[in-house]
Amino acid sequence: MSPLGHLSVSYSIGKTLNKLPLIAFVLGGVLPDIDFILLPFPFFNDWHRVVTHNLCFVILVALIFSIIWGKGRKGYFWGFFLGGLVHLFVDSIIDGNPTNGIGVAILWPFSDIMFSPFNLSGSEGGIVWENIEFKALLRGAFKMLTFEIPFYFLASLLLLKERFYKLQ
Repeated sequence: MSPLGHLSVSYSIGKTLNKLPLIAFVLGGVLPDIDFILLPFPFFNDWHRVVTHNLCFVILVALIFSIIWGKGRKGYFWGFFLGGLVHLFVDSIIDGNPTNGIGVAILWPFSDIMFSPFNLSGSEGGIVWENIEFKALLRGAFKMLTFEIPFYFLASLLLLKERFYKLQ
């Protein structure tokens, strides 16, 4: 799923969790994709869904951000942590890039095994970042968007509903 898709999923789920800071949940749900800054480098395929898509990364990010930004409040830690877990789960079940295996390396650096309870997108015709052809990119993008568009719509509705109630 794209970072925008993760933003929509995190926002939609975070809106239902009133006890957690929404900003922490949303950032926690997007931060594992920070590894996309490495896309131009040849080692991207080896690192994507490994180095930043695991429990150690999610816990570390939750600790650091909750101490710095949340000033140690529990709600911020749990927001970042649960947002990160949602990201890992979504990427483990929607993976169209079989380059380094299907799923996420949830126990990395202790294990390189890729975790995926089931894969909704399948790996045939998915995006493989090395030597990608334009047709394969379009096919993979369309496949990915079929899972993302409902969350774009839901997040937009929730945002509009919030704005509407503020006007009244």
